[in-house]
Amino acid sequence: NTPTDESASPGTGTSLREALDLANAAPGKQTIGFSAPMTINLDSGLGALPEISSEVDIVANGTASVNGLALLDNYDCLRVSNGVVTLAGLELSHCYNGIQIISSGSASPKATVRDCFLHHNGQDGILVLNQPNQIIGPGNEASFNTAVGIVVYGAASSSFWIRGNYTHDNVEAGIVL
Repeated sequence: NTPTDESASPGTGTSLREALDLANAAPGKQTIGFSAPMTINLDSGLGALPEISSEVDIVANGTASVNGLALLDNYDCLRVSNGVVTLAGLELSHCYNGIQIISSGSASPKATVRDCFLHHNGQDGILVLNQPNQIIGPGNEASFNTAVGIVVYGAASSSFWIRGNYTHDNVEAGIVL
């Protein structure tokens, strides 16, 4: 991967934006990894990163930070709308929500979010809207978000797994179900 946020980066590696587009277009399970520690500063001119709408694992193991400072009022760092998805070891900050899990039409995602650091987002660290069967934790830290660290709205709260997360210093609350 490359730390630049671009839609085409000939000769410079694959950006996270490009990797998400490729993973969404490819059949079967895909993995996005990071070859070196990096901070990816999202470009407001390019808008939101592509929604995750296929089976993909994004595994950073603490090496990748996505900074949406230019996007704070408009876009989520990552949005999951379909597929079986694992997000692990990412730092997501200064976006509208760090991660939003929401359906796209009749599709229903199943996400596992673990070992992520979600902080200083304009609303929530993790926001789940009407999506059952999600796994949040262990090892997530949600802190200093303007609203809630981890929030689950709707039917999702009846069949949900939240365990081993650390929430602190969020303006409204740590966890809301």
